[in-house]
Amino acid sequence: MGLSETKIADQDDIRGEQAEQSSSLLTQLEHDKLQNDSSIQNHDDAAKHSCSSRSTANSSSTSSPFETSVTRNSDERSVENGAELASGKTRSLKMCVKKDFDYLVGNLEKLPESARKLFQVAKVYLTTESANSSSDRDFTSLFQTLPSTRAENDVSSGMHNSIAETHFKCPENLFIPLKKSAPLHYAQTYIQWKSAQDLKNVYAFCLPKKRTVYLQPIDEFPDFVYAFRLKTHHMTLSLFETLQGFVQIFFSGLEVYIRPPLSLKENEYPVQSRYQESTNKLQYCVNDLYPLLQSVLPSDGICIAGVIWTDIFPTGYNFVLGEASVKHQAAVISFGRYEPRGYNQDSNSDVTEVDGILMWKLLKTLSHELCHLFGLEHCKFFRCAMNESSSVSDALSHPLFLCPVCLRKLQRACGFDVLERYQQLRVFLNSVVEQLEHTSKLEESLTWLDLCIEYLNS
Repeated sequence: MGLSETKIADQDDIRGEQAEQSSSLLTQLEHDKLQNDSSIQNHDDAAKHSCSSRSTANSSSTSSPFETSVTRNSDERSVENGAELASGKTRSLKMCVKKDFDYLVGNLEKLPESARKLFQVAKVYLTTESANSSSDRDFTSLFQTLPSTRAENDVSSGMHNSIAETHFKCPENLFIPLKKSAPLHYAQTYIQWKSAQDLKNVYAFCLPKKRTVYLQPIDEFPDFVYAFRLKTHHMTLSLFETLQGFVQIFFSGLEVYIRPPLSLKENEYPVQSRYQESTNKLQYCVNDLYPLLQSVLPSDGICIAGVIWTDIFPTGYNFVLGEASVKHQAAVISFGRYEPRGYNQDSNSDVTEVDGILMWKLLKTLSHELCHLFGLEHCKFFRCAMNESSSVSDALSHPLFLCPVCLRKLQRACGFDVLERYQQLRVFLNSVVEQLEHTSKLEESLTWLDLCIEYLNS
């Protein structure tokens, strides 16, 4: 046996002796504990028997000091144990809520105050009802009783502010939470989104940083589309320049450019087409447009969105308003029959003017599909611009703006100031409302912006 082997053997002997000593000590402690418990139990039984005997013999006499002391101590221990259990449950809930909130929107400490204030509204989702859950009442009660604090690092408080304070200051309909249909990790939280983006950025670490979004007109458009003009304080915008201006604000911090029109007849990519049976209108397969758009995306482009007048359809479906492919970093939206009032199924007529309804839908679908290209999945937390749609009418019922969870993701991707972005969106939409007809949806969006800005400035 070598020197090293001898040392190992000695160490094993020492560990064995220590283990035996520890085992003996534990055995002795357990034996002592059992004896002590038995002694206490016997003493308590004797005391109870003695008290019972005296009570029987002298039923009309007052309780002895010993009996009163035992009863009082027992009651005090019960109260203390109940308080400890309640306190432990509250601490456990607080830690759970803090963990879920951080998982939902991440760490907010280094963000500006207005951004923190908006993203903290996401905690409302944690108090919403869910199917087959008995813990929601505990969470709601916890939020209502937590003290209001501005300490960002106070883990024991569970949250930065109480839910009661949020309901008091934040308008009720600013962000409407959806009922929970699955555990938190089943939907894309900020932490999940960030992890995927960080992994994606590892592969692009050595490449130049891309900060440009491209809009790509595809094929021809009717004359009224080319004739459209929107006047602002400083310039007059065409329809595509109006879309460019909106995207520039919605994704503040990035550059947005319009590429020259692209003709499908002149490109080398085969694009499947068909005539839809019910409308007898030409349609293009959107799946074939993705590679084409990817091929014309400049090297500094994050993504590209094609805008086309002709109907589009994904493989296996009849019609779609817009679609995006993260793989190709490309999206396509169509608006030839976008507006139900302008599309008559009996006459098969198309849209004949750019009004407020059409504009609202263009802005909404374009921003929704572009958000997909920034890694945002469909939202399951609030009523949000990123909600999934089961039909055209369902898609048109969703709001124009992002919820706190989805906005947190986009803010991280673009680096914008939350309050300044909302203020710029209000100025832009005001210009649109002043010059177009049928702007009820846009006016609703403006009312929402006013409430949101007022809340952030309060």
